[in-house]
Amino acid sequence: MIEKFKTIAQPGEAEFFEKNSRFIGYAYPVEGEEAAQAYLSDLRRLHVKAAHNCFAYQIGMNNEFIRQSDDGEPSGTAGLPILDVIQKQGLRNVLVVVTRYFGGILLGAGGLVRAYSRAAKEAVAAAGIIEPVLHQKFQIAVPYTLGGKLEHEIRLQNYILVDTAYAEEVSFTLLTPAQNAEALIKHLTNLTNAKAVIIPAEQLYYSP
Repeated sequence: MIEKFKTIAQPGEAEFFEKNSRFIGYAYPVEGEEAAQAYLSDLRRLHVKAAHNCFAYQIGMNNEFIRQSDDGEPSGTAGLPILDVIQKQGLRNVLVVVTRYFGGILLGAGGLVRAYSRAAKEAVAAAGIIEPVLHQKFQIAVPYTLGGKLEHEIRLQNYILVDTAYAEEVSFTLLTPAQNAEALIKHLTNLTNAKAVIIPAEQLYYSP
């Protein structure tokens, strides 16, 4: 798994008029092609009277799924410019759709490229770019006598404390960057004189 990647934080939307044509850009974080197609279907129903619903997406940690569509605009004037915005910013797991309501004035190939690029850029900017980092989750249990000491150390070391549970022992769920996982195990083992039970759980991407 890659250490980190760039994507968008949330859905974003931007709108402007260019020579009477209305352009509406949408950006969505997506985990797979099924989610991307669902958003596309929703937007096509919402904008059933629009002249075009052009889109591009890049999905997968290795960009396994890349697709773009001009949706009736001249070839290369819509889908590719949208995809270019995604790729130049190095984004993964992102769908961008630009809806156009034709205003009666032809923009020409250059004008279309500029308009679709602008709508894509503004939608991505509205969504906000984040850089999730691969983290390792841990379940850690210690005797009550060490609970306070361990919690203090977790906060001191800036580990991400997800949950604390009190039963026969004190249990902590925390995250740390995957590259620091071995160091965490060694540090907390030494801190507790090997009295901590440290169990690695799943790995996941996390962005503050």
